[in-house]
Amino acid sequence: MGKKIAIVLTHGMGDISKSEFEDDIDQLSRAVEKRVGNNYSEILFKPVYFQDILQDNQNAVFKETKRESEIDWIKLRKFMLFSFSDAASLEHRAHQNNSVYCETQKRIFDSLVSVYDDLDVGSKNVIVVAHSLGCQVMSNYIWDSQSPTPTQGIWTTNHVGSIPDGSDLESFVRLKGLKTLLTTGCNIPVFVAGRNRIQSIYTSSMGYSFEWHNFYDEDDVLGWPMRPLGKFFDPQERGVPYYDSVTYDHEINANGSLLGMFTKSWNPFSHGEYWQDKKFIKYLAGSINDYA
Repeated sequence: MGKKIAIVLTHGMGDISKSEFEDDIDQLSRAVEKRVGNNYSEILFKPVYFQDILQDNQNAVFKETKRESEIDWIKLRKFMLFSFSDAASLEHRAHQNNSVYCETQKRIFDSLVSVYDDLDVGSKNVIVVAHSLGCQVMSNYIWDSQSPTPTQGIWTTNHVGSIPDGSDLESFVRLKGLKTLLTTGCNIPVFVAGRNRIQSIYTSSMGYSFEWHNFYDEDDVLGWPMRPLGKFFDPQERGVPYYDSVTYDHEINANGSLLGMFTKSWNPFSHGEYWQDKKFIKYLAGSINDYA
């Protein structure tokens, strides 16, 4: 028997192993189970892991730098190198088939293909939960999926050639079954702030109909509200989505436990606490119950 809804999850920046990411999802899954009761059996959790595409090269660069040079603040340097290298590498040469940008999109695409048959016919519902850098990754994937003449990403390659145009599967991998997009600790503003015109993905046209809810903590310097980006637009252009018209911001005090409330919720370490925050879990559970 198939499931009714797929929860597709992407991680954030930094040196996170596949097992650590899966542990984060397991914790979230257990917290959700307490909220949704019998509907839990209708859920399929699907991780999209992509850090391994980047990490081997990053480790090699750090190892060589440390061997050749006298450097201090080792842990901070690792964080800076791995995190900012993630962001820069994922945006580089997006039009090339072998780029990190395309390889990451292939991970999303392949994950969606793999869950398609696990969902009931007529119940091809998807909720995306994206964290930190994963928010930009998922936004890029949807942006390229929506483009009628894509110039970047996997839609310009043969990666999708085996799927017939206009088929249910093609619609699914383009995320037209997306019901809710939940972003946490989102740093999309870091990628678009230099532009004088900032456009969002479509949420209610182009064959799409979903809600985008963004969760941020005022103490999280890597997590941003999205609606202010809607002030930067071309007033002459009609029918184009901007962030203030498609996103809902939710300010929360991200913490995963009583200990986290005292040690992380009031400072930048809150960036890693969203998926265990009670308000976020409550909202995710509500979205699940709407479709399960």
